[in-house]
Amino acid sequence: MNTTQIVTICVAAVLIAVAGSVVIINMNDNDGGADNVMDMTWSEILEDAEGQTITMGFYTADPAVQVWFPKFVQRMSNDYGITVTAKSYGPAAAATAVAEMEAGQTENGTFDLIWGDTSAYGAMKNSAGDYSYVFDDVKDGSSWVSKLPNSYYLKSNSEQMISGMYSGYVTGSAANFSNGQTMLVYNKDFNVMTETIGGNVIDIPYNCVVLYENGTVDGFLKVGPATSDASDDYTAGSPVIAVSGVESTSDLLDAMDGAPTYDIDTVRSVIKAANDGSVKGVLKYGIADNFKDLAEWVKIYPKQFGYPAPTNGGAVFHTNLLTQAAIYELTWNENRTGWKVAEDKAANIAAVNAALADVDSDASYKNAFGYVYEYLEDLDPYVHVWSNESKYQNTDTIVAYNGLIVGNNDTDKDFSDATVMVAMSTVTSIDARVGPGLQYDYNAGVYSMDTGCSSDYYIFIPENSSHKSAAMVVINALLSPEEQIRWYSETGNGFNIDTTKTVKGGTMTVNEVYFEDVLDDMSMYLSPQRLDEVTVVAMLTGHVKYFTANWVEESEDW
Repeated sequence: MNTTQIVTICVAAVLIAVAGSVVIINMNDNDGGADNVMDMTWSEILEDAEGQTITMGFYTADPAVQVWFPKFVQRMSNDYGITVTAKSYGPAAAATAVAEMEAGQTENGTFDLIWGDTSAYGAMKNSAGDYSYVFDDVKDGSSWVSKLPNSYYLKSNSEQMISGMYSGYVTGSAANFSNGQTMLVYNKDFNVMTETIGGNVIDIPYNCVVLYENGTVDGFLKVGPATSDASDDYTAGSPVIAVSGVESTSDLLDAMDGAPTYDIDTVRSVIKAANDGSVKGVLKYGIADNFKDLAEWVKIYPKQFGYPAPTNGGAVFHTNLLTQAAIYELTWNENRTGWKVAEDKAANIAAVNAALADVDSDASYKNAFGYVYEYLEDLDPYVHVWSNESKYQNTDTIVAYNGLIVGNNDTDKDFSDATVMVAMSTVTSIDARVGPGLQYDYNAGVYSMDTGCSSDYYIFIPENSSHKSAAMVVINALLSPEEQIRWYSETGNGFNIDTTKTVKGGTMTVNEVYFEDVLDDMSMYLSPQRLDEVTVVAMLTGHVKYFTANWVEESEDW
């Protein structure tokens, strides 16, 4: 028996012993050096971590995460000899950690690391209102995060979200891992954003219907909200904008400018009658890509837009991202009779963030950003209604909304009161979520408004963890390009590393080495270029409680 075999057997024996003691809530595998990790080299941290068992506060209710997580657990066992378990989720895990430390439990805490958005970090306050319950040791100007070799890959503004919202936050006491984005999903069989005509890619406006004959574009129709004017009705033989002469987006917009406007229901009824009751593949509907247009789109296609409410505890994160994006993008037109996209996006974002300095209550939030409630009130009569007894504010989570996408599982070939055409999501790729046997089975597309908010998720270590070295090794693994692309492609959730950075020890970028080939095999994701173009770091996230309180009050009167 050689030395390698002896070492392997010994390590296996240790792992078996450790696994057998997990039921004792990590009481018998203290690392001994947990409070001294700042004095260790990375090699010493790796050595100290081997054989430890850690518990993560991690959201594993997501079906896509359930696919990824067991494989990650196995990799941590194989590569580092660390046993990883998970339970609860960010805010709840933080509450448990705080309760333990408030009760005097300064070691052997239930959780060794916690993953969640800023609400999870915000829950780590002690009774004095400080964040001393978060492990935040700094030595010689370096934090535990900076000791992680893979912290090199974090984006330059990686701490902007959390450090800008929490007074007393110690730089480097949390590491970014994943994010949520303001996203929308739709069925490409029913909706269209662009169409290729004569080799030219044409943007399809939100108030445009594309007619197809035998799979090719046969013409365009301008549609608008139904009125009492019978001339808005579409009948067989009504004028259609011809394909000929449309060689660019501007050509189509010019043609629509003088075209008659038709009620979409009459268009649908005529097309259905002419095509044996089948709409799929014959009509496609344009969709809005900014919040001003969305306010008009919902009037044209009533009840076909769905999003959850902050009164639903399981969906606060999602709806908050939608409303924040609207705040960053929208302003009143000069007569305050409607909405417009801010002409100077950067200046508007800066003004919103500056206004946050004076927000410290429900009243001051409403005073600064009350216009978002007026915007939501404009949408309210036209959003998806689940039943006559229940307004949308009291409905299910985003998963249920996505499940109602028109054509999902082939349950409905046309939109109706039981479907939605566009629903909100927070994942930038739904490749891992759409298909036979998965949550959704339709020809999915994902896109962002011209302004989308990013709210980062963070991993941090509670001060009473007795396995800090193992927690650091796990977090370092999560920040590796290999794990980040697995996480993105297998769950659809956003990644938090800078893919333009050069791979350590190489000459090519992370994108070139790890991401390009994988993304080439995916079809339902938002490109990193588009994300960079539209994304605003959502500084409003720390004020969710004010937004929620105001909306509950406002919506009671709608």
